[in-house]
Amino acid sequence: MKKILVTLMVLFVLVGCSKKEEVVEQTHNCRNDVKESFVPYQINVVHTGDDIASYEMLIDIKAETPEEIKAILDNPSSATYLADYASIPFTVKELSDTNVELSYILTEADNGALIQTLFKAEPTATDFKASTLMESIQTSGVTCRLAIN
Repeated sequence: MKKILVTLMVLFVLVGCSKKEEVVEQTHNCRNDVKESFVPYQINVVHTGDDIASYEMLIDIKAETPEEIKAILDNPSSATYLADYASIPFTVKELSDTNVELSYILTEADNGALIQTLFKAEPTATDFKASTLMESIQTSGVTCRLAIN
């Protein structure tokens, strides 16, 4: 009787283990079938000082090298962030191993699009205020840093 119980327990364990492997395998296969959407940019607005002109828009880009960043920025078909999101032209100021610094000059037409972009970005600054940011944008613009992720 004990041998039958032990045999049944061993079979139960073996069957249970093989079923678990199948479930894991199926889950793994399901994940392989799902195509994740690739979002190459993440934007945060950070208040970097006490005056009204001290906001920076930080853009983290998923790229391996500065060359890849430049290629994304230079290629209109790659749907660069500004072309799709705010239609504000950036100029590459500096290309180094760690970051690309971009800048732009705002016109009156740009202000609305940029403010909309900044609010969609869900700013990280705790003291972020719409009126202060709007005044800052209208007087000095925003510095944008593109960091290699």
